[in-house]
Amino acid sequence: MNVLVADDHALVRAGLIGVLSQLAPEPRVFEAANAAEVMDCLAGGTELDLVLLDLFMPGAVELDLLRHVCSAADSVPVVVLSASESAAHVRAALELGAAGYVPKSSPSELLISALKLVLAGGVYLPPALMQATPQPADVKTSRLPQNGALSTLLTRRQQEVLRLLGRGWSNKQIARALAVSDNTVKVHVAGVLRLLGASNRTEAVMLAQQRGFEFDAE
Repeated sequence: MNVLVADDHALVRAGLIGVLSQLAPEPRVFEAANAAEVMDCLAGGTELDLVLLDLFMPGAVELDLLRHVCSAADSVPVVVLSASESAAHVRAALELGAAGYVPKSSPSELLISALKLVLAGGVYLPPALMQATPQPADVKTSRLPQNGALSTLLTRRQQEVLRLLGRGWSNKQIARALAVSDNTVKVHVAGVLRLLGASNRTEAVMLAQQRGFEFDAE
């Protein structure tokens, strides 16, 4: 397994490499201490299976590095590791295409579980954020009766993805239409399902229709 570990602290990188050794036998790890080294690694043609990225790296402006990495890595899952536990940062990371967000305060056991989930095709969110996110049972009568109310819970990109799900499009078709990676679409689909309390894409579309969400005609 080839993994890019990007963090400006050598001790943090060493700790992450130790965790990765518990995840896979003899992982091949590439290290980066700043934004330039991250982009050099991605441009070098290395076939990566996973990217572990500190949210704020030297040489990067705000979340620009994450945006570039998610775009350059294409279908490779990108997991953000950050000292920030801000819900706004978590939401922004997922909107940009991250497949997971793990606070650095998390124990190594949780990180391993999160990485296993992501490598299996899932999306990992911090438990505290998931508990803070309104679930359909809590808001189905007061928050989600109409399209306008539902739209306040879904990001603009999630709404675009949901409308294309309504056409029965695959992730690859959606990715091509929106000019994003398949992995980014997967993240947005997972977010839509979670917010709607749906177990699959078809159910998500049905629940959205029941709540008045307006789907575009083909």
